[in-house]
Amino acid sequence: MSPFIMVDNLSCRYKGSERWAIKDVSFSVNRGETLLLAGYSGSGKSTVLKSIVGLMPGFYGGECRGKVVVDGLPVKDTPTREIVKRASYLPQNPENYFVTTTVESDVAFTLENLGMPCSEIKKRVEWSLSVLGIMDLRKRSITELSEGQKQRVALAGAIVSKPKVLLLDEPTGFMDSESAESLLKIINELKRNFSMTVIVAEHRIWQLLPYADKLALMDEGTVQYFGDPSKYRKFNAAAELSYQPSKPINCSPAVVVQLNGVFYKYGDFMALKGVDLTVRKGELLFILGPNGSGKSTLLRIISGIYKPFKGNVIINGLDTLKVRQQAISRIVSYIPQNPDHALFEESVLDELAFGAKNFKVYEPYEKARKVADMFKLSSLLTRSPFELSWGEKKRVSIASAIVWDPEIILMDEPTAGQDLENKKMIATVIHKLIELGKTVVVATHDIEMVSLLLPRARTVKMVDGKLINEGISESINPERGPFLQHGDLHV
Repeated sequence: MSPFIMVDNLSCRYKGSERWAIKDVSFSVNRGETLLLAGYSGSGKSTVLKSIVGLMPGFYGGECRGKVVVDGLPVKDTPTREIVKRASYLPQNPENYFVTTTVESDVAFTLENLGMPCSEIKKRVEWSLSVLGIMDLRKRSITELSEGQKQRVALAGAIVSKPKVLLLDEPTGFMDSESAESLLKIINELKRNFSMTVIVAEHRIWQLLPYADKLALMDEGTVQYFGDPSKYRKFNAAAELSYQPSKPINCSPAVVVQLNGVFYKYGDFMALKGVDLTVRKGELLFILGPNGSGKSTLLRIISGIYKPFKGNVIINGLDTLKVRQQAISRIVSYIPQNPDHALFEESVLDELAFGAKNFKVYEPYEKARKVADMFKLSSLLTRSPFELSWGEKKRVSIASAIVWDPEIILMDEPTAGQDLENKKMIATVIHKLIELGKTVVVATHDIEMVSLLLPRARTVKMVDGKLINEGISESINPERGPFLQHGDLHV
């Protein structure tokens, strides 16, 4: 029997680039199997998925050599509309694929394009929203949702047509561990009930392994290992992530962030409900909590981008309701969850230097190059930030936010889309920032990173728009599980 998906000696490069993003990639997947694509950030996982669904080079431009066959159809010679009838693709950044303003209408969009009767569309939409546990979001505006909620909505849109193939790029990237496990179980049930063939690109390898029939490990655009996941050596996450920062951090008694009874709402939805919070100079604060609890909204309130519906926010003595945003922006650097919201320039170097130039920092490009080296971005300086992988974009957005030496740094899910080595690097950078007396506030689901910095951090937890707990550091335990590492193959 022929494989349901066959990739044979596939090489692709993007428009305007001499570098091959993937090189001589070969693997096959049978109907009803799940393939886990693993590898470092920028290793080529997303390009492989785009190639299978026909978006690379069709939509993105560039060049592909080799062969891809889906359900007996050679992708190169088949109109993309025929491929997408069989294969649904969920990208790392689902926002780029939302086409309407509300959850219900966006999930229905694919079926409307297929000319399905309205009565059947209604049934299918209700089914997909119910399967993913988001019926309560059906009337909400997509712009009001958290990134984790957006991922669920995008997946609802991907499964609503009940495709034969499901291609998922970091589907749990913005989710807490519990939500991620729930989503993976749903995907596994869909696979079994509808004989779907699933290919997942993920960094949360240990959580995916129980659901994978095959593993393809990628590095620098090539497949280093393809085969049975159980024959690949496993390592404990805590051991791989452990390191000791140089010295403990003592924060100043000076208050730099003060929230008093803060409420914020999107339309009729109250996202923050009477939040009180004090943050001191030189402090590292982690904001924990489930998807949709208000963590990202809280960071935007502190940044001054959002103004409170009720209550007040004081930053370094400045009331955000009474001063111009420029005064707050010189003090506070905000790194959004979605790096595409923070990219503007044509090259990575210009992107890194953007804030430094804007705030007239001395030698902005020299400082940008030094920070690029810290974030392993030096080899990417001449490339467009928009053609980078999600993980690379994320590192660019973090690096550009600290080049100009802000006093307060707000990070929303800084390790999303990052492999283990980059997680350790980001944790090290955070420690260096607080050693320099900076105040760092991080909203995250990454308990592993939190566990690294707990002796030097304070934690608060958000649930349903409220801060319900402070000082919960003792209760934090890093997620444990086997991680795959390059060069440790035992077959």
